[in-house]
Amino acid sequence: MNTEEMKYYLGRFIAEARKQDGQPYPPRSLYLISYGLLRHLRDKKVYDKIFLCTKTLEFSEFRKILDSRMKELLQMGFGTKVKQAQAVLPEDEKVLWEKGVFGNSTVEALQSTVFFYACKLFALRGHDELQCEQFAI
Repeated sequence: MNTEEMKYYLGRFIAEARKQDGQPYPPRSLYLISYGLLRHLRDKKVYDKIFLCTKTLEFSEFRKILDSRMKELLQMGFGTKVKQAQAVLPEDEKVLWEKGVFGNSTVEALQSTVFFYACKLFALRGHDELQCEQFAI
């Protein structure tokens, strides 16, 4: 696909993309989908179509379309709600240790323990927030 075709189809995709239920994607999702497409191109060794790079003028129109669509969706109220998980309480952590979810008795327990403490240590937030549902008892 040449650059002109890619600019056209990327712009149309951003303008028309919807979830299966017909609702528009939140603004951040549109950006992440675009980034995923860019990563796919890199995996296919296509390095001359870097449409998210602000230094390239070829895709400036696409970036304007993406930016304006993201702003439009924010004004419509999409992507303004922040999901926040409830923190794992010390009592919950104690139960996870007692039930063997955490520990070094199995590979799964060790993996869960390392993941839990890495998240706690680095204070991961957003999508990576710790939730009790992430660990099976």
